[in-house]
Amino acid sequence: MKIIKSLDNKELVSILTTFITLVLLNFARIFCNKYCLQTQWYQTILNDNLHHYQLGIIIILISFFLLRNRQNLKRFLIALGMGMIIDESMYLLPPLGLTNFTHNHIEGTIFEFVVFGIYVLVYYKYKRILKILKNTPTNLFR
Repeated sequence: MKIIKSLDNKELVSILTTFITLVLLNFARIFCNKYCLQTQWYQTILNDNLHHYQLGIIIILISFFLLRNRQNLKRFLIALGMGMIIDESMYLLPPLGLTNFTHNHIEGTIFEFVVFGIYVLVYYKYKRILKILKNTPTNLFR
């Protein structure tokens, strides 16, 4: 709770946007696996080589390079892209022999939200360090 209380509204909205992205992607996956598995368009999505972590990286890059003056939209797109990247973080583990860490197993979903928790902690520490550096006198390092 200390972390949430110390963040301002814009930072909290960014974290909530990332969380909502993760939840929506998981619900969409569950829904489509239950009701759309036999459809051709869903099979096309499952078998293509484009993953949404790649889309997340593209969204983040676009927000950094093209949206310099629109801070709210930039913050939203970065949070959306981070949610997409975190959602596919479990694919780092099967090459290490941990085969239950996929979208089809609860372990993968738990791992995904653990990575989200780590993201929140890193985000909080980063913002805290920036605030400390911003408040230090400029002649401190001279």
